[in-house]
Amino acid sequence: MSRPNIQVYVAGPDVFAAHWDTFRQEISQYAVERGITPIFPKSQPDDGLADIYRCNTRLIRQADAVIANLQCFRGSEPDSGTVFEVGFAVALGRPVWGFNAAGLYHEKVAEHYGLSPDRAFPITCKAGYAVESFGQDLNLMLAIPVRLRATWQEALDEIHSAELSQDAKPYSQEWLGRKNSR
Repeated sequence: MSRPNIQVYVAGPDVFAAHWDTFRQEISQYAVERGITPIFPKSQPDDGLADIYRCNTRLIRQADAVIANLQCFRGSEPDSGTVFEVGFAVALGRPVWGFNAAGLYHEKVAEHYGLSPDRAFPITCKAGYAVESFGQDLNLMLAIPVRLRATWQEALDEIHSAELSQDAKPYSQEWLGRKNSR
């Protein structure tokens, strides 16, 4: 029996980059070779800005899983639109893989604000807020439900080899136990 085609929504700020067309072609070829259909976000409105929101939330609902580029974007945090898409997917029960998030969260924030990452904790940013240091690559609200991988290729390879079943559900007790033991 052949495995059903898996549809994966590709979230990230790459839609704004000059390399978008090349990236889209590369990820499409790589995904299709693994029996995965990539679903790309809409970035230009046909009927007002709300059109992008409606279209992309519909595409996430159609997807079996999501991969998200969680690199720092215009600061020390991932793109806010991408973070929304990740949260939306998690709320729908879709498994999410993130990539490009390497580096401890508190070190990225410290670097962005020109602070020494090895000074005593808690670090306080220039706005006066403490920066948590839980040993994660992202804020814990992303680091816990998202499977973080170094590259989009690693994320797609893992999706290809995984059955999108109980093992891939982000909130199963078994999965959370394995994830938190790393």
